[in-house]
Amino acid sequence: KQKTAYEISACLVGSEMCIRDRSNTALQQVKRLFFASKAGHTGSLDPNACGVLPIFIGQATKFSQYLLNSDKVYEATIVLGCSTATGDSEGEVIQKRDASGIAADSIEKVLSKLRGDIEQIPPMYSAIKKNGVPLYKIARKGLKVEVEPRAVRVDEIEILEFDGRFLELKICCSKGTYIRTIAADLGDVLGCGAHVAELRRLSVGAYHEKDMLVLDKLVKLENQDSFPHHLHSIASAFKDWSEILIDPSQASLLKSGVKLADRFLLEESWVGIYESVDGSEKKFIGVGEILQDGTLKPKRMLARV
Repeated sequence: KQKTAYEISACLVGSEMCIRDRSNTALQQVKRLFFASKAGHTGSLDPNACGVLPIFIGQATKFSQYLLNSDKVYEATIVLGCSTATGDSEGEVIQKRDASGIAADSIEKVLSKLRGDIEQIPPMYSAIKKNGVPLYKIARKGLKVEVEPRAVRVDEIEILEFDGRFLELKICCSKGTYIRTIAADLGDVLGCGAHVAELRRLSVGAYHEKDMLVLDKLVKLENQDSFPHHLHSIASAFKDWSEILIDPSQASLLKSGVKLADRFLLEESWVGIYESVDGSEKKFIGVGEILQDGTLKPKRMLARV
């Protein structure tokens, strides 16, 4: 019974706190703790990064893809005057240059050009694949290949602190944005080079640091009966989405893959779907898409439990 309860629970927001710990290590630990047959996370952290790592277990895994596309917020410490092979403190130092004459207003001028819809060339030390091979595997062999630029969106880059060498930034961005590339591009334009010394993910979609339980703390919990208290509902991932409330008969149709042609009064959009329970409560049953003609098309639905 306990295993079944965990199996149908929604999602846990975990944290990758050890610098050399990998996102997959955290995933496997959570999977074991919750006796979950299935588990997934919503995008790996860089090896030297820490912060928010949402982990989905059981039925919730079928919804994790929607957080892969979520916006993210980071806090980064960037070192000016030093370039590395990986763009972070893990890599070999390529070049050191004097950065003592750089002022905050010069940095802000460069950052203004890195905001908005931009194109980035991903770093060679990344998991992006070229001809089926991750770039980092190619880079570790001392090889280089041409990497196509990717369109990303940077909504905000705020200078939190600057002491002449260490620069702290808060960055709000779309999926696929590499903070290491932002640091490298900044250093190139300033003419001094730069790399990311520390990186912390503050939020992923609807999940923020305040929602987070430090992974080490979860692992050390002696009373397993308290585990469910650290779970979030699947619906919590979609709290910023528009909602559609339907009756049980409509819910059955949607779970069978049938579209509802009820001319829902919403513009084309993705929505969270909720079933009315006894006329006074509602329960999350899946996500769908409102089509141009007002039809509700089911996309991912919870199985009956």
